[in-house]
Amino acid sequence: MPPVASAAAHTLRRLRRDAGFSQEDLAHRSGVSERTIRSLESGRAKRPHRDTLGEVARALGLERAETESFVASWRQEHRRLDEYFSAAAPEEAMQRDFAAQRDTLRDLQVSTTLLVGADRLHQHLITRRTFQVVVDGVADFLWMVSFDPVTVDPELFAPSACSNMDLAASVDVLDGAKAFLGDFRRGLRAGEIYSVEYTMDYTSAHRAEVVDFETDDESLFSAVRPLSLFLEVRFDPAALPRAAWHVEQETVDRRADVVSPLPVSPFGIVQVAVPSAAPGVHGIRWAWD
Repeated sequence: MPPVASAAAHTLRRLRRDAGFSQEDLAHRSGVSERTIRSLESGRAKRPHRDTLGEVARALGLERAETESFVASWRQEHRRLDEYFSAAAPEEAMQRDFAAQRDTLRDLQVSTTLLVGADRLHQHLITRRTFQVVVDGVADFLWMVSFDPVTVDPELFAPSACSNMDLAASVDVLDGAKAFLGDFRRGLRAGEIYSVEYTMDYTSAHRAEVVDFETDDESLFSAVRPLSLFLEVRFDPAALPRAAWHVEQETVDRRADVVSPLPVSPFGIVQVAVPSAAPGVHGIRWAWD
């Protein structure tokens, strides 16, 4: 499912065509890359930088009042998460939208840390992601987190803290997975390096009535190339697993394959570090019994 083009994107396309310009022409006249022009017109760039819009307006020959109206129309736009998952097959739509995000944000580094308590319930301590912005105007970030729906209530499952972004929306996309939309609070510039951090609240979402749960669990998230990946799970000494494995799968709905067994340190730490991770989904799986 392609991104939903906004009224501002349609206006830009009309103005460009009325001026008799191709996208390449407008890029050359404005000094903005052709890739950014395509991103603006397709609806991928929701809140472009004001300077970028000003250069485009100048190249189109807009008067001052027209330029102010043109710039303001983009500032009113905000991506809605239900636009991404309104298709009849949300799992397929999710895969397409994650793939589309790779055209605007390039993952450079991802690290995440989990803590597993003596009660075998785990807490997400922190995930850090660093991106390189590919096109002007990227204003938000889509990510997905998996969980055990037997022990975690999807309605209560949400980030407890975010850094360098605000939580804009969330939606259930799979049984045991939820997607979230983070708002960067501004349109990023092409070439910019930007980092975000978030902590997922498993504790508040835990179903208190559940006392028996599976003997293995996993930490999964999408990965793209080039990507430096680091995963760490810290187990309480009273809940050391019997074994742990690095697993990967092509997509979230495919079977996970074991990449290699992982050692559990005497201090209960299990780690995966991949300098250049293959595209797909990576995680750590473990078993106690």
